[in-house]
Amino acid sequence: MLILGLISVSNASAYYVSDVGARSMARGGAFVAGADDYTAVWYNPAALTRIDGGQAKIDFAGVQQWVTFDREDVGDEVFDPIENCLCPYPVPTVGLAGPFLEGRGGWAFGVYPPYAPIMEYAADGPQRYDLVDSTVIEITVGPSAGFEVIPGLSLGAGLQYKWMLAGQQLAITTLEGDDPSTDIFFEMEARDTFTMSWNAGVLWEDPKSQRYAVGAAFVPPVTYEAKGYLAADFSNHAFYESGQILSETARDDDMTLTVKMPAQIKAGALVRPTDRLEIEGAFVYQKWDVVEEIVISDVDMEIDVDLFGTEDTVAITDDVILPAGYQNSWSARLGGHFDATERVRVRAGGLYETSAIPPKTQGVDLVDGNKIGYGAGASFGVTKRVTADVAFAQTFLLIPEITDSEVRQIVVDPLSGEVSEGRVVGNGTMKSRIDIASVGLQYRWGKGVGE
Repeated sequence: MLILGLISVSNASAYYVSDVGARSMARGGAFVAGADDYTAVWYNPAALTRIDGGQAKIDFAGVQQWVTFDREDVGDEVFDPIENCLCPYPVPTVGLAGPFLEGRGGWAFGVYPPYAPIMEYAADGPQRYDLVDSTVIEITVGPSAGFEVIPGLSLGAGLQYKWMLAGQQLAITTLEGDDPSTDIFFEMEARDTFTMSWNAGVLWEDPKSQRYAVGAAFVPPVTYEAKGYLAADFSNHAFYESGQILSETARDDDMTLTVKMPAQIKAGALVRPTDRLEIEGAFVYQKWDVVEEIVISDVDMEIDVDLFGTEDTVAITDDVILPAGYQNSWSARLGGHFDATERVRVRAGGLYETSAIPPKTQGVDLVDGNKIGYGAGASFGVTKRVTADVAFAQTFLLIPEITDSEVRQIVVDPLSGEVSEGRVVGNGTMKSRIDIASVGLQYRWGKGVGE
């Protein structure tokens, strides 16, 4: 359905396919109590008190979501399987961090888009009524700080400036069915260039042995009000070729897209049995049920038509309200690191996560499901001040065969502007896997670093 894909590609369920940073990814996302670099701004800002010297770091990830969908045949119509045909999507993250107040506090400033893929399918494929292509880019920028209030107990918080761009293309039809001569291709792009948010965290670490630590963080819900355009292309429609539709294209340059993102609660506990080994268990809860619907408002699109020899203009002005019916999700993560040598630290971890999207509202634009995954990686001390990180992670989506889909064609009567629902296009067999490879480079400076 139109625009639902805009949030399919936000947080590890639904939109984000992984948290940020090579180190966390290699630990299966278990990095709430054990965060030890600037990415604590994302996981738990209280952990910034671990920053023991100035550091500049960049991570670069390639994100690929493999999707195949074999749509259920309808009568004598047999549909060929389709797949996402885009190459890995590059996602960089950059940050600076350092200590203050003689090591009792730590600060960081980061630029970090969550890891999310982009989707593109054949424009004439059987999935075109759900999605042809989509892009969602969300960037978070801001400062964070943590402070040790008493020995072992740290509090932290961050201020976040958020920017979002969402774009999507799909086909709607003027006649229920899969006749390409009745297709109208719609394109949408919307941006929210200024939304503010925050996060906060707490960390307790045994001040004597430093063998144990527990941490938690909270992220509030966010609502984006994105402004942008809707555009329709009638050039291949039979009504345009016959002269009943006079407009080759139509456009609305001032529509509003409202999208909500969920509140998140993160918690983790770690143990260090030896000086070389750290193991963390983490839990993340995301309140996706705030996404009951997606609203496109301020719509004003005009189409010139010929009604029985009389030229007229049809205006589409109603809000488009699309049910989403998302559900809350949770994930359990287990991971850690082992210092193989003085300059080599290896990491590994795994996770299980529930789906934020019920099968009945899932389509190729909403590829989510219960999932299992793993990560592995390492850090290498290139010099006393330069460290290189590498990581690889895979997530396998456990999507059942979809037999009760509510994903339908959008049917528009261009001569009246009336909108209705067409045939179901979401039933079928879907398979998906997510591959992420990441590399990072960190430079550290300051008194005592590398000693």
